[in-house]
Amino acid sequence: MKLLTSPLPYLAWIISSALIALDWAVLRTVTVAIADAIDKAVPIEQQAQRGWLLQWAVAAVDQFAVFGFGVIALGLVISFDYVYRTGLAKGTLKKRFGIVTAAQVAVLVICGMVLFVLRSMHTGG
Repeated sequence: MKLLTSPLPYLAWIISSALIALDWAVLRTVTVAIADAIDKAVPIEQQAQRGWLLQWAVAAVDQFAVFGFGVIALGLVISFDYVYRTGLAKGTLKKRFGIVTAAQVAVLVICGMVLFVLRSMHTGG
């Protein structure tokens, strides 16, 4: 495969990689916040009575989020290179970059809304 002479796919890849890192961090935060909210919603007496250990579950969810979302993010970063290089060759780089960026921003917006709801429930209004 010959190298492309245009820097555009690489610039798009760098921007998308930065956004996916931000998505990873926000998804991890939301996942842990949901687990923490569930832990706080169940009284400790009920947890002990039923044999639940939700305090440990929050840490486990955090570790899963780091690993699971990290693997997904790495796979996406690798695939962005292919998507953008072939998009340049086919003349659809702008369209592909727009779709990928819109999806990444949508993840950020949805996570922001979830965090807002969780924090408003925690503060009581």
